[in-house]
Amino acid sequence: MNRNEQVREAVLNLLSAMRKADFRGRDPYDALQSPVIVRFTGKNNRLRFYAQQVIKRFPFDTGKLLNIQPQTNPVTLALALQGVLNLERAGIVAQEESKNLQKDLTNRLKSMQSTDFPVACWGYPFDWEARYASIPANYPTVVSTGIVTNALFQAWKATQDEQLAELIIGACRFVTDYLNRTIHKGHVVFSYSPSDREQVLNASGKAVRILAQGYAVSGDESFRTLAADAASAIIELQRPDGSWPYSMRATGGWIDNYHTGYLLDCLNDYSLLCRDNSAQNAVNIGLSFYVHHFFNSDGSPKLFHNLSRPVDCTAAGQSLLTLTRFGKLEAAGKTASYMIENLRNKEGRFYYRKHRFSTDKRTFMRWSDAWMLAGLSALVNSQNNIN
Repeated sequence: MNRNEQVREAVLNLLSAMRKADFRGRDPYDALQSPVIVRFTGKNNRLRFYAQQVIKRFPFDTGKLLNIQPQTNPVTLALALQGVLNLERAGIVAQEESKNLQKDLTNRLKSMQSTDFPVACWGYPFDWEARYASIPANYPTVVSTGIVTNALFQAWKATQDEQLAELIIGACRFVTDYLNRTIHKGHVVFSYSPSDREQVLNASGKAVRILAQGYAVSGDESFRTLAADAASAIIELQRPDGSWPYSMRATGGWIDNYHTGYLLDCLNDYSLLCRDNSAQNAVNIGLSFYVHHFFNSDGSPKLFHNLSRPVDCTAAGQSLLTLTRFGKLEAAGKTASYMIENLRNKEGRFYYRKHRFSTDKRTFMRWSDAWMLAGLSALVNSQNNIN
């Protein structure tokens, strides 16, 4: 079996496994679903945060022990929609089957909108503790909203469905009307959610992409102008070596794979949709940093730029998306083969992480499977276009 056939078989098996589970599953951050954990931590935010981190790092499935039930996450549905669109374009999922699945996924996304604000926005279906914020179940963030909006935009491009256009414009209103803004050297950095003022760069990058997609759908110049302003802040905050810190906090200076990939993808989409080349140099040096610092010689993706392990599934899926987007298909194929041969189980799903001396064999529907579906499907589509 050659590499193209290997990737095709893997992505179809993965989609089948996800459909069999109805796209429901555990999540690395769902510990606060557990009545046992909540009884122990009460409302103490620090205890809640550390309990969540312990369960996230515990290398065995604690779901039954702690009574944590599988859930449907809108981000999972969005990445699945993105994957199905790619597979239809590649011609390896029948059009009728694809259309039915797209309709189901988009309807479910519509029904899962947060009710906290009168615009289109999405959050995770469980309470979770960020380092500097407590986020209730279904409370919207720009990260969740950005991933969902991106999938809806891909579907809109394929269908020109006005209901999808309305959702995309609604997500723009979430950014313009409800996210907080911090000014950095005269330019806007958007908050992670309406309830914080964190300056997380990939979150602001997703706001940029939402606005750019809203501009493409509606022609609203105010979306384009605000996207350009926030994109300028991200460009300004890039380090000389091409990297970006996670956030502007003193404790947020780390550099990791998937957040870097998010920024590259979002800036590239901004440039294409808003027809603005001002971000091109930042993308070029950022991509050079990404390619030269986030991959081992065997193709395995590094989670952090300065550590060879762990290999992480979200990082792998995002690696495939970013490498494919920028035409690095040989590198993407090498990464896909590594993941298929080293982190896939008998059901076709993907393990959480591989460490230097062990593999964490938990499977997480959003973190592992959905990101790998999106990444593998993008690679299959690109391979099909070449062939």
